[in-house]
Amino acid sequence: MSNRGQAFIVEVKPSRKPRADYQSKPGDARRSGRAGGDAGSAPVRLQFNDRAQALEVRLGVVVVGAVTHDAANGWFWAVYLPGMPNTPKPARDIEAARSAISHKVREWCEAANLISARVR
Repeated sequence: MSNRGQAFIVEVKPSRKPRADYQSKPGDARRSGRAGGDAGSAPVRLQFNDRAQALEVRLGVVVVGAVTHDAANGWFWAVYLPGMPNTPKPARDIEAARSAISHKVREWCEAANLISARVR
């Protein structure tokens, strides 16, 4: 058994296709990292890195959450984003914890206007 970590990448795709004729210009909302209007081409890419004590969740280089396992109580997940509680919450399994973190990070990015909101 090795101690090497594993990395998982989950990509949440945008709900709308970007315009094919879009040209980036200085001062554009997309270029500055903000979504506006029909901007929806910026997917949220989370990396799940397996560490010794927890499954670390990164958005780029920033740790935004973690999934931990307690033998007696099961799986727990937490999100470390401004304005969101970072109290660990229970999950039935590791996949449910990953899904919950992906959902919360996507919600946070939509609320912060970093990506466009989903079309419902």
